[in-house]
Amino acid sequence: MSGILAISVFHMAQMELFNIEAEMASSLYDMSDEELRSLAELQEDPKSDPQIELYIYTCFLLFTRTRSAEYLEQAIQRTEGWIAVIAIDHPDRTRRFQIFDMMSARMSQLRDIREEVVPMLLGNR
Repeated sequence: MSGILAISVFHMAQMELFNIEAEMASSLYDMSDEELRSLAELQEDPKSDPQIELYIYTCFLLFTRTRSAEYLEQAIQRTEGWIAVIAIDHPDRTRRFQIFDMMSARMSQLRDIREEVVPMLLGNR
């Protein structure tokens, strides 16, 4: 049980980087994967910073649930664009980079796992 708790605490710490209202975050957690996918599709072309952040958050949440790198890649790409449009001296710039760095680290972990596991599954060592 402590492992599950540790994962939950770790996961929550990552999600706290986002400025998503608690009620909205709770609603997203209560959605099925299919509902989250539909929401992400509806928001593929967000216009405002809060919409962009919600899209990134939704894609990252989908990644954490499904372990599909596709959603993590979408979140990373959108975050790169989100960072590119913010002024260098904007107070939110550091937080956006923290989100980007956290997701990039997760992508790196995925790649490391694939490089170790796939050869083992194919009988290569």
